[in-house]
Amino acid sequence: MPPTGAAPGRRRGRAARALVPLLTVLVVLLAPAAATPVLHGAAVPAASATEPGPVAPGPAEPCPIGSEETPVRVDVITLAPRAPSGPDEPFQVAGRLTNCGRQPLDRLQVRLVVGAKIDSRSGLARAAAEPLLGTRRLTAVPSADESLAPGESTSFDLRLLVRELGLGRENGVFPVAVQARAVYGLETSRESVGLASTFVPWFPEG
Repeated sequence: MPPTGAAPGRRRGRAARALVPLLTVLVVLLAPAAATPVLHGAAVPAASATEPGPVAPGPAEPCPIGSEETPVRVDVITLAPRAPSGPDEPFQVAGRLTNCGRQPLDRLQVRLVVGAKIDSRSGLARAAAEPLLGTRRLTAVPSADESLAPGESTSFDLRLLVRELGLGRENGVFPVAVQARAVYGLETSRESVGLASTFVPWFPEG
């Protein structure tokens, strides 16, 4: 009697092969910035590592002409591991925040925001060209200095387990954003003041 379904190992193999073209596109999209580990509010591969480590941001670069709607430049210096494979792995995203606006910042905090799984080359290209904020918002953590005058910088260091990202059980590529929130100028409550986006490949099936 012929088998009615593929063995689990064969299904995993087909799923992994189906992701190869998608990951090829991911490499091409991120390749222009491969020479630097710093993420300036756009999709780029961050420094790779197997274990989270200490963060020592260097001197802040001069601020570009920024928007008063997004006055904070988010520089991601560490993102490790770059391609997690297990839910109990430690995961770290760390870097620097710079107030490029004309007003002071107060109660500054950072959080990760995870988007829906991308399973097509066109979807990955769209996400790279026009990053969108996902709906899975993780707990915010205060930055090292919660108040910044115009031109000042501070560091942030987010550490968690991969399972807290909620990536599910299937292989895929997920958009992950680092969102800075603060009270800016004369505002009375926190609002989004800066964003940096990247992608995290996820292979729990091997």
